[in-house]
Amino acid sequence: MADFIPLTDEEAWRAAHPAMCSLYPDLSIDDWVKRVRELSLQRYTLFGLIKDGIIVTIAGVQRLELLTVGKVLWLFDMATRIECKGKGYGKEMLRHLEAYAQENGYTRLLLHTSMKRQDTISFYRGHFGEPFGYVFRSVTET
Repeated sequence: MADFIPLTDEEAWRAAHPAMCSLYPDLSIDDWVKRVRELSLQRYTLFGLIKDGIIVTIAGVQRLELLTVGKVLWLFDMATRIECKGKGYGKEMLRHLEAYAQENGYTRLLLHTSMKRQDTISFYRGHFGEPFGYVFRSVTET
């Protein structure tokens, strides 16, 4: 079992960069640190799973409050280091996030993923079951 901890400083964010690179290989370490620093000012927390001194999986969550359901934890950009995939760390991260949400009074743990990421959809479906809704967007596609 890996340790589940918040990653709260630049040193930890830099150590987490290899995990994020499994999703976004072109994201430079300096841009990554800058973005996490900015998001941290907006009720965002980056969590890490640490195994044998290495951050193997990360997940960023933002704390929101919705009119009808109260406190919600929104999961962003969960990623596992390429060499650590398939070892159960993603499932372990989700279990930790669910426990964290329950312990801290959140009514929901929500996330979205691209419809193009069928492997990711299958992973989340295996953990959470069927999705309950849709996320729509406007502006531009990136």
